[in-house]
Amino acid sequence: MKAGSVARSGAKNQNLSQLCVAIDFSYEVQRGEGMEALPEYGELTKKYLGSGHGGYALYIFDKTPSDSEKWTNIQPYMKFGGQNG
Repeated sequence: MKAGSVARSGAKNQNLSQLCVAIDFSYEVQRGEGMEALPEYGELTKKYLGSGHGGYALYIFDKTPSDSEKWTNIQPYMKFGGQNG
């Protein structure tokens, strides 16, 4: 419930930091349930999506990957919103 409350507040206030904290709370619970750690790619936050063990993962970044960065294990890359989006 803590993650949901923080996520609601973050969405309502358009506060990415709050949303990341909520996602971190969820990920901590998932890890406590025995789910394997997700790889790190310099993300702001990450968590498993859906139910059960495994499946898809959500990664949130604060930048667009450059050509020199090797994020090839994360596909597809999606860009939303903003003046550049």
